[in-house]
Order: sequence, then C-alpha cells, then structure tokens
Amino acid sequence: MAFVGSLAGDWPPLDSRLLFGVAATVRALAVGSHAQFVKLNEVITAHQLRPVSDRAFPFAQAAEAFWHYESARPFGKVVIEVR
Repeated sequence: MAFVGSLAGDWPPLDSRLLFGVAATVRALAVGSHAQFVKLNEVITAHQLRPVSDRAFPFAQAAEAFWHYESARPFGKVVIEVR
C-alpha cells in the first residue's frame, strides 16, 4: 500500500491488525508539488509524450496480466483496464 501526498490534516486511525492479516507493506511516497505536476503535464503535452505499453488486459483477466508481467519480461507497461 502506498500513501501519496496529504501530509496535512486529520487522518483516521488505522487498525494495524488489518495490515498484518494480509501481510501488507505500507510505504509513504514523496511526490512533487502541485506546481511541478502542472509543469510536468505541460511538457508531456508539448512534446506529445506517451507511455510505452506492452499489453493491455481487461479486468476479468487481471490474474493473467500479473502472470504476463512476471514471466514474459514485458517491454513497457502492462495495463489492466477498469471500465
């Protein structure tokens, strides 16, 4: 589980037994500011950058997507489509 952003404000209590029960790993991720995000999107748009995708799977085939990612050494992102 990754916590991204929101360093301020009240956070509800977290029952650590729920995390332990599923052997979850919790990590806090540092990300840039809102201004940096806006600038990043301007650069992406200006240069028409697109992520490299290896293959897309429908949500019903999520298990196969994970298998493909683990065993096939994909070139680019493996996408699970949620619609």
